Amino acid sequence: MKRFAFLFVVLSFALSARAGLPDPASLWEFDGPDPNVATIGNALELVGTVAPAAGVTATDGAVTIGEGSYYICAHGIAPNGGGAKVNEYTLLIDFSYPADSLSDPPAGYNDLFQTDPTNVDDSDWTINSSGAVGIGAVGYTSSAGFFTQPETWYRMVLVVDNGLRHDVYFDGVEIFKGNQQGIDGRFSLAETLLLFCAGYEQDGDDAPIHVSTVAIWDTPLESHEVLSLGVAGESVLAVNVAPSVDAGPNLTVEMEPNGVAVAHLSGMVVDDNPNVAVVWQLLSGPDEVIFEPGVDPNAIADATATFRTTGQYVLQLSADDGAYTVTDQLSVNVWAPGYGGLIVGWDFEEPWNGLTVNDVSGNNNHGVIVDGAHGVSEYVEGKVGQGLNLLSDDFTETGDWVSLDLILPDRGTIALWMRPIDFYNYHSVFDNSGNQDDWEMWIYGDGRARFRVESDTAVTANLNALAEDGNGQGKWWHFACTWARDPNLPGRVTTQLYVNGRLAQEMTGTWVDPGPTFFLGGGHANNDFCNATFDDVKIYDRVLAPEQIAQEVYPNNMPPTVEAGADQLVWLEPDGTGSIVLSGTVEDLDGSPVGEVTALWEKIDGPDAIVIENPTQVETVVAITAPGIYTFQLTASDGQHVVKDVVLVDVWSHGHDGMLVHLPLEGTVQDVASGFPVFMVDGADGDHRYVDGIDGMALELIGTDGQTDNDYVAIDYVLGGRGAVALWFRPTWLYNYNSVFDNSADGNDWEMWVYGSGELAGRIQSGYVRGVHLEAGTWYHICMTWYRRTATPDVVDQYLYLDGELVATNESEWVDPGTTVFLGGGHRDNDDCNGTFDDVRIYDRCITAEEVLDLTLIGQ
Repeated sequence: MKRFAFLFVVLSFALSARAGLPDPASLWEFDGPDPNVATIGNALELVGTVAPAAGVTATDGAVTIGEGSYYICAHGIAPNGGGAKVNEYTLLIDFSYPADSLSDPPAGYNDLFQTDPTNVDDSDWTINSSGAVGIGAVGYTSSAGFFTQPETWYRMVLVVDNGLRHDVYFDGVEIFKGNQQGIDGRFSLAETLLLFCAGYEQDGDDAPIHVSTVAIWDTPLESHEVLSLGVAGESVLAVNVAPSVDAGPNLTVEMEPNGVAVAHLSGMVVDDNPNVAVVWQLLSGPDEVIFEPGVDPNAIADATATFRTTGQYVLQLSADDGAYTVTDQLSVNVWAPGYGGLIVGWDFEEPWNGLTVNDVSGNNNHGVIVDGAHGVSEYVEGKVGQGLNLLSDDFTETGDWVSLDLILPDRGTIALWMRPIDFYNYHSVFDNSGNQDDWEMWIYGDGRARFRVESDTAVTANLNALAEDGNGQGKWWHFACTWARDPNLPGRVTTQLYVNGRLAQEMTGTWVDPGPTFFLGGGHANNDFCNATFDDVKIYDRVLAPEQIAQEVYPNNMPPTVEAGADQLVWLEPDGTGSIVLSGTVEDLDGSPVGEVTALWEKIDGPDAIVIENPTQVETVVAITAPGIYTFQLTASDGQHVVKDVVLVDVWSHGHDGMLVHLPLEGTVQDVASGFPVFMVDGADGDHRYVDGIDGMALELIGTDGQTDNDYVAIDYVLGGRGAVALWFRPTWLYNYNSVFDNSADGNDWEMWVYGSGELAGRIQSGYVRGVHLEAGTWYHICMTWYRRTATPDVVDQYLYLDGELVATNESEWVDPGTTVFLGGGHRDNDDCNGTFDDVRIYDRCITAEEVLDLTLIGQ
């Protein structure tokens, strides 16, 4: 079987000419006698001192920048990329460093640049003590196995297009694609950039470094242009630019009934050399491929590829201009005729052979059983017919799993039945040969099942909460995990998790390419194995619709769908009476197997002072004569399946607004709403005072930054499943984790803070509400509201308002709050506050946008 086949070479004179590499906006080459002078642009402004150093070659100038010294760089680039700052740029640095820089106190870090000209934030790009280069927000080169070495010159190129790209190259080779950053955010440039500056007020992360060249462009260069820049010491004013190569989009084709599939390859090559050599070749696949010229004689990369075996193929287009060879790849999925999107189907109904599991989709994606020393695999009774046992435990070092060489597509669905025998942390459902923390599904010891492409796409369902008896172990669960990469924003992907046919959670986050191998039940060297039975495992190259996922779970008769409606907030009339309308929906797409579908409304929680007028109608009126929290349940039955949904109705007495804590802060921290105990905690390192506020007096907290013993306010109050915290806040100065409010729960739950960049962020447990920036010395009205879902109480919706406008939302896992709410810090694992508070209010309901806006008018 041929794995590699060079197919044809085209020499063409019909190439599209294109301009050469653009000159940088600014260039500094550090040659004597004044190394600060620019070759292009403005001279660098030195803070401190530098010393001459040996460059990359004998004729190359360089300087050594020691501790406490840095350059102020006026790069000369106008704001771009759709923001008020520079959001599109390319930064090149030729550097080396002495060996002792990796152990230089305090932590062996060596900062490369700082985007904040005030230098109150942490640096934005660094070399760490292992020689990896990067930063936590974007990623380090160590994630790609790349580490710099002492006394070695490197040409680092950082390509930034905020919202789209954050790519890192060394000596012309792309090392990794970093996490994308926001427009006008941390990695946007102001008018000046600090080079080799230890951020956070010169915190010591500036070990000696040698620098030979710095250049900056006002555009994000393409990969072939970065390749043309060469290696450290070479001129950045390139004469010959490497070809631009695009193999085209990934393709999916179906086999014809005659057993042949043909794909049209519409690649593109652009170069200024009319004799560039262009080659299509097979990199990997189950069989050989026949390449022939395409229909367009003027397109040198136009070709057809003929396949005679189903499977995944990786094809490469290369162009060689005599100086540079540039390549690009695409994958071609060749599937059976009429495959309908199903690319893998394992039903485990064939005789057991201990070696493979059969693919019934017709695409020959047969799984390989990897027989570990401590695992057990076998066919047993499954959900339907036979199932596959993969038996390990929490401590298994070499378990059994199923392996399949398959690159997951840009959009798809993994659907399967699983009966977990027990729960333990990181109990694997499926895994991938990519990064250990990407493209995986697992179950925690507390019963939470989680799927993710990347960390910010994690979707979760609590199996114990979904099980009627509260124990999800030993039961059959149907999981359907979907993902859809955004074709317009290829760095973004939307994920979904369905459990037993119902959507549990949906998230949108960062796309990351999957590895070449799919694992069922574990398989990645750094992840745990499973202890469960599987059945009917399917992989699709499309996102199944909700009704199609329900059909997977209920192939013969789908249960009715029930919606009890949105939760309601109601006030009684002055005479103490009131009414609500329960408006639900019941649908049964395939009808009842035994007769009519029935509906029934019932009150399952709350006071007894209610009368349901027509409990068997999906829309009915309920008379209420007492305040309280009521839960109503709508039950539908088709004679075979019974489905339920609930709605919560929060009923208040006439005139009550739900505000349970109110601190006007008029010279005291007293709660004037309900009299909850509130304490001013006097820390050893901090102070407080009352100053002029938004409405009368305000409380100013004064102290140092960091995890110190500053002053803060403690409120003995337990936040509820829905609620709001609203307050006025004026940060005195900006530093990382300047606490606005906090909680006595875990140090990473139920909190809000301000970064040194001014960005405001808050969270309940997972994810954040963030994306707006504050300025020191300015008053802001901040309101965070939350709403724990009635039907899925392990999920809470979170909203952030700034000055009366909704600015961010988040979907978080629910976690119980602690018994105390803090203003300005208070949790020992979090930083304290320097800022002023006024008119602090806590509600036990999610106040409306109109009510939030009204709060911003107080004092005006």
